Amino acid sequence: MSFDLVLKQACEGCGSPSDLYGSNCKHKTLCSSCGKTMAQNRSRCNICGIPIIKLIRVNYFPPIGF
Repeated sequence: MSFDLVLKQACEGCGSPSDLYGSNCKHKTLCSSCGKTMAQNRSRCNICGIPIIKLIRVNYFPPIGF
C-alpha cells in the first residue's frame, strides 16, 4: 500500500486552483491561505481525524497527453 501524497486540482477549502499544498496526513489539498487557517485553528482532517498542523509543498506537473 502506498501513502504518497496526491494533490487534487483545487483547494478543498475555497476551490482555488493555485498555490496548492498537501496536509500532514496526506488526505487534504489546500491553498496556502486555507491551509494556514486550518493549521492555526488545529482543524481536523475529515477522513482520518488528525489535526492539520503543517502543509507539504509538492511540485505538481500535470500529465502530458500523447
